Order: sequence, then C-alpha cells, then structure tokens
Amino acid sequence: MSESNPSAYFSNSEILTSAYDSILCEWLNAKTEWNLLYSGTRDGLTPEAFHTIVDDKGECLLVIEDEKGNIFGAYTSVGFSTRGGNGMVYRDDRHFLFTLKNPFGIAPTKFATKFPQTAFAYVRNYGPSFGDHGDLTLRGHDGHFGESHTINFPWSYVDPTGKGNIVFTGNERFSVKNMEVFLRK
Repeated sequence: MSESNPSAYFSNSEILTSAYDSILCEWLNAKTEWNLLYSGTRDGLTPEAFHTIVDDKGECLLVIEDEKGNIFGAYTSVGFSTRGGNGMVYRDDRHFLFTLKNPFGIAPTKFATKFPQTAFAYVRNYGPSFGDHGDLTLRGHDGHFGESHTINFPWSYVDPTGKGNIVFTGNERFSVKNMEVFLRK
C-alpha cells in the first residue's frame, strides 16, 4: 500500500488509500464498498490475465499506478464485455476517466466523456481502450503493459486542467506498475 491509511471503501487495494475515499465516493454517487476483482501484482499484469478475470463482470472501477507513482483510471457502468467481439465499441453514458495523483500536483480531477456512444473499445490483445480515439489505451505484451499511452487525450473528454495528454503521467506514454479493478458490492 502506498500510504499507511487503507481505503475504507476499496478493500485490499495496494494503490488506493483513505485519502481518495471521499472523492471517489462523490464521483461514483455512493458511499458503498467495492470488492477487489483484479490486481496486476496478484493476478498477473498481462492483457490475458486482465480479460480472463474482468470480462463480463459488469460495472467496475479501474485504477492504474504507473512506474512513477501516478494514480489514475476509469469508471464504466457497463463493464468490459466480450459479447460484441474484438474491436467492439461500447456506449456508456456514465463513463469517465480520472486522475488522483499526477506529476503536476493537480487536485483529483474527473474527465467526462464527450462521446458516450464510443466510451471504450474491447480489444482482446490489449487492455481496455477508452475514448473515441483511444485517448487512454492500455497496451502490452510479454507480460506487461509497457506500451500504454494517452496520445489522443483529450479528444473524447472534457479536460479542465489544460494539460492534455500529459496530465496523467507527465508523458503521453507510460508503463503500468500495478492495476486494480473493483466491483461494487
């Protein structure tokens, strides 16, 4: 765990602490507990492990920590589905991206989608890809998500920070240190 105060709402997280509880509960419109479904450090930080555990489970919160300690992620009310097949784009009117900790010291920020009809794409060989133009894409092979990027951010999102594609990590490309997915209890 990155700090000493574990989260009261996101059980068993190695990334989230109580410092983020109130803002995440506000964004998710509920003070309810979430169960840890997937942990990259526990289950394997690969697209295969991610999809095997997370696909077709429904509403979820994805939290990413990069190798520099930045914390960011995405929420989807519909979850990641295999029903449409590889390359299928999904509508999600409640989807958003967020930053909790970034290299600029910007307060936690929620990024609303401009195009809910193309909120994210299911790509079996990668992790999830969010936004109409792959604004946040988790890519990897050989047992890691080392080719992830935010090259096209904020094409599909409202960015109140003005930092564009470097807001999450200070760079448009990043390597994932850990990734967690939570399901609402």
